[in-house]
Amino acid sequence: MANTPNRLGKYAYVGGLARKAEEVEQQAAKGSLQFGQARDFAAAGLKELENNNLKVLSGDSVMKSIMAKLSDPSIAGNRDVQVALTQVGRDIQKWTNAEGIIDGWALDSIRKNSVNAVIQRLYPAASSQSQKNLASKVIESIKPKIIDAIEDAGGVGYREYLTKYAAGAQKINQAKVGAELLDLYG
Repeated sequence: MANTPNRLGKYAYVGGLARKAEEVEQQAAKGSLQFGQARDFAAAGLKELENNNLKVLSGDSVMKSIMAKLSDPSIAGNRDVQVALTQVGRDIQKWTNAEGIIDGWALDSIRKNSVNAVIQRLYPAASSQSQKNLASKVIESIKPKIIDAIEDAGGVGYREYLTKYAAGAQKINQAKVGAELLDLYG
């Protein structure tokens, strides 16, 4: 009789394991269902893009297009532009996910930040103003190449967005200058 409680305890423990296994199985089934719904949602979103003649922003396509710009004869011998384009390509590759898609925000940040980083690395002894001026010059020479690559890869309307953004920024700057003049002479 002394062994009876152990046997009951053993069976109670095994019963508990079975219940716990069933709970874990139900949680896994719920998780699988949620992942399936997320997959279906993403597929529906992709289908909606295709139905509107849009496509996802392909980091690989942007990178390939930018790398193709390296063979453009107009940049022959321009080390700054060549190094900047190469760095932009590397950064795009880094920020492209496993499905080959790059986030538009990341791509826009790369367009702005990568060239500045290259110039700082190439000319560390230059003043920050000189670096800024050179970066601006390099950016202006490669900006059309990057914008073309983004639009070709699915970034429809990106050029128009940049144009409108620049126009808005100019209006804001004009208003600031006007306010400063009013303060000075008002």
